[in-house]
Amino acid sequence: MKRFLPLLLLAVGILPPGLSAQAPRILTVTRDLLVSPDKADLSEAFNIAVSRRGEIVVPQPGQSNIKIFSPTGAMSVIGRAGEGPGEFRRVTRVGFVGDSLWVLDPSTARITLFGPDYKLLRSFPEPFSAMKAFQAKVAEQPVVNFFTQAVLPGGDLRALASMRNGTPKPAWAADIDSGASLFVRISATGEYQRRLAVSPPSRCSISYTVGKSQGSTRVPYCPERLSTDWDGALGLALVDVLGSGAKGATYRVTLIRETGDTLFSRAYAFTPIAITTAARDSAEAWDAGLRKQLPPPMAEAMPKPKPEPTYPPVRRVVLGRDNTVWLEMRTSAGGHRWQVLDPRGNVLGAFQLPTDVTLKAAERGTIWGLTTDEDGVQGVVRYKVGT
Repeated sequence: MKRFLPLLLLAVGILPPGLSAQAPRILTVTRDLLVSPDKADLSEAFNIAVSRRGEIVVPQPGQSNIKIFSPTGAMSVIGRAGEGPGEFRRVTRVGFVGDSLWVLDPSTARITLFGPDYKLLRSFPEPFSAMKAFQAKVAEQPVVNFFTQAVLPGGDLRALASMRNGTPKPAWAADIDSGASLFVRISATGEYQRRLAVSPPSRCSISYTVGKSQGSTRVPYCPERLSTDWDGALGLALVDVLGSGAKGATYRVTLIRETGDTLFSRAYAFTPIAITTAARDSAEAWDAGLRKQLPPPMAEAMPKPKPEPTYPPVRRVVLGRDNTVWLEMRTSAGGHRWQVLDPRGNVLGAFQLPTDVTLKAAERGTIWGLTTDEDGVQGVVRYKVGT
């Protein structure tokens, strides 16, 4: 059944600072595929991938397999529980490089590749550490742990690099502050290729010390950097709030290709939305509950930061297969309201999705997502997006 949804104007503007904010162009969405929750029979899914042929690939961590839905909704399954070829313990992430599907299973520390027909090609170990790569070259090598995020064209990987405290840093990470996140391109065997992006330490987290113990707490409603790094996309889309005051409320969107080249980095204006009294009370109740669970000395030492006066302007970001950027905006009306940027950062338009739909993959003209029924069971949906 098709369903047409008239799209609403968003309550925020998204234009470069210095220009007057105006509502983006209204887009329309028409649902043209629904695999209902009872037919999809999904365990909880966190990300999906879409092939060039329009097949929707959904990893199933709870079932140790992968479900594939054709453009018409027909379902097939690859993989099964185990540790042999084509078997998985817990599939967490999938993606496409050309027509080949890659599958990440951290429980077996293995990456598996399937061909265009979903026949098994090969598997190789996830390169958790750079120690082996340096072992033959350096007597006291730095210790670098890599956490694979995506398989890239040519066979390289995008990874989050983590340096152990108290150990020497490699030259390519010497300028990275403690607490920062470093995204790098590495070979399939764990050899560093190049830096892709750096996320600075969180300004929303406050550390404190009690004797020999350390803890941390967070500033309620503080706008953390948003990123697509764990979504399986080839590139990276990053969102940073630059200011949220009544004057000069802006955020920046940065789009980085898998090569490390920046396609755009632009600032946009938005209208701040004040935190409600109910939200402030909820944050205080959460803080009080947490303190009750801590030892008294730690509870007394834990800072009590004031909540931010306004909500973060962007709730989620999705990087499209064609380098479009999709931003779920917070508005006073609530709901799932999205704005779309082209690969140069220009605003294409805005639309609204039903509250039971979570957008997971996109390209200009089409979006894919998961729908959730009242029992929390997920199904698969596809929408056409038009002007």
